Formats: sequence, C-alpha cells, structure tokens
Amino acid sequence: MKEEVTKKTLSRGEVTDFVIYSRKFKGYKWYKPILEIILAGIIWIIGTAICIGIATFITVLSGDDSKAFLDTIRGGYDTFNTYSVPGVLYSLASVACLIPGVAFATKVLKTRPFHTVASSCGGFSFRIFFKVIIPALIIIGIPVAIVTIISAGEKEAVSFTAMGFIACLIFAPLQSAGEEFMFRGLFLQGIGSWTKKSIAAVIIQAVFFAILHGYNIFGVIEIFISGLLMGLMAYYTKGIEASCASHIVNNIVLFMLAGFGFNTISSNGTDFLTVILVAIIDSAYLACIIFMDKKYNWFTRTPKETDILNEKEMVA
Repeated sequence: MKEEVTKKTLSRGEVTDFVIYSRKFKGYKWYKPILEIILAGIIWIIGTAICIGIATFITVLSGDDSKAFLDTIRGGYDTFNTYSVPGVLYSLASVACLIPGVAFATKVLKTRPFHTVASSCGGFSFRIFFKVIIPALIIIGIPVAIVTIISAGEKEAVSFTAMGFIACLIFAPLQSAGEEFMFRGLFLQGIGSWTKKSIAAVIIQAVFFAILHGYNIFGVIEIFISGLLMGLMAYYTKGIEASCASHIVNNIVLFMLAGFGFNTISSNGTDFLTVILVAIIDSAYLACIIFMDKKYNWFTRTPKETDILNEKEMVA
C-alpha cells in the first residue's frame, strides 16, 4: 500500500501548501525559522568574504591595486567594475553562497530536508523549471531586452572581459537562485509557519526582499512588486521553479546588456515607468503559468518516499 502512495503523481491542488509546509515537520519549533535565516546568513557572510578574498587575489595577480579594488566595492554598482571576474565574484558569486547557506542551515538544525525549501513535494524539479523558463524568456526576457536597448540611448563601450562574460553566464543564474532559496524559500516558509496565512506571508516576505535591496524609493517599490509576484508564483506552483526562471531571465538579460554597453546597473534603483513595466511583465508571466497549468496541468509532482513518511510524523 505504501509503495502505491509513494509512486502517485500529485496535481498542484493535492500538494501540501508550500508556504506553510515547514511548520508541519516533527522538528519544527516556532524559533527555528529564525535560526535557519541567521545561520544561512552567517554562511553567506563567510562565502562573501571568501569571494572578496579571491577577487582581491585575482586583482593583485592582474597588477592592479587591491586597495583601490576594495574601495570601489564600498561604492556598490556605481563604482566597481561588475563585468570583470573580480566584479562577478563579488556581485554575483557572493549572493550564490545563499544556496549552500540554506542547505547548511537546514542540515545543522535538522528542521526538515533541504529540498523542502524548494518545493512541498519532492524538491526542485528541473522538469518543471525547463517548462517555465520558455515563457519566461518570451514574456520577460524579450520585453526587458527591447526596452533596455531602446532606452539606453547612445551605446557605450563593452565592459565585459572575456572571462568576465563567462563568469557572468555561470554565476548570474546561481545568484538569482540563491535569492529565491533565501526569500521565496526560508523567508516565505518561515513567515508562513507563523502566520498560517499564505497570502500574508507572501506580502511580508516581499517587504523584506525590497528593504534588504536598499535602492531608492522607486527601486524599493519595483523590488517589492517583483518579490510579491514571485512569492505568488511559489504559492501557486508549490515550489520556486517559476520564480527562479523569472528571476534568472530578468537578471541575466540586464547584466548581459549592461556588460555590452546598453545600460548601467546602479545602486540608485530605477524610475516610475520601469516600476509599471515590471508590474505588467511579471503579472503577465504569472498569468501565463497559471493558464498553462489549468490547460496542461504543468505542476504535477511526484513526492519522495521520505516526504510521505515524514508527513506521518508531522505536527498540526
């Protein structure tokens, strides 16, 4: 009987609510989500320090001034070269360290398996991810690229080094995934475990996501809207694959175009028209994946046997 259950493929509606999933495991205590976030943050800080150390070492090997490099880091995107290998290590690889941070936190605290941060049934599904990345490229990637190129005005010189371009291709997706594991994973599920209200948790995590980016007022609003809609994606699909696809496509398009001189990535944020554009594009993507799920049942998932066994040990 147990084997029949473990092999069952569940539709989106049958899967346990992703947002409040973490509170249902036996190891759950109200304070453990806080410890998860703190411990993941500590590992991220250590990873960031390592990335900065490696970036500084590469800078010295290249014959440049290490002190000048560190000074540019303090100024954020407005002062340092994001498109060299040291720049990519600091701006992208450091954020990707959130993934091992989240994995380490769930392992050490023994709250629940790491894969449950990615979905409430079977972990991160690359089958689903490769489905949702296609509409993300069309609905998000193409409009963002067109608007960025048109609004750029006079094209500037290419900023990428050859190795910087390769490093960006590798670490830009990991940087976006790192933020998803942290915010649509730990933050969203942690807040959901307290509120027991999924939509409230989606809104609150978006607030944290916006505040921690530290842009100007329009930049904060833009990040809040993105965080809200990506939270709704995670809530509806019961996992972070769609939000990862959205985040990855948006970031890699912007980084690539900036590196080729079509726009400038700035710590100051954005403007009102960009906020409206982001709201329209991300909403269209969310509507698309909901439509595709209703028509083609995109978000069916096969649970892991250990998840099903854990559900028998869950607390109310």
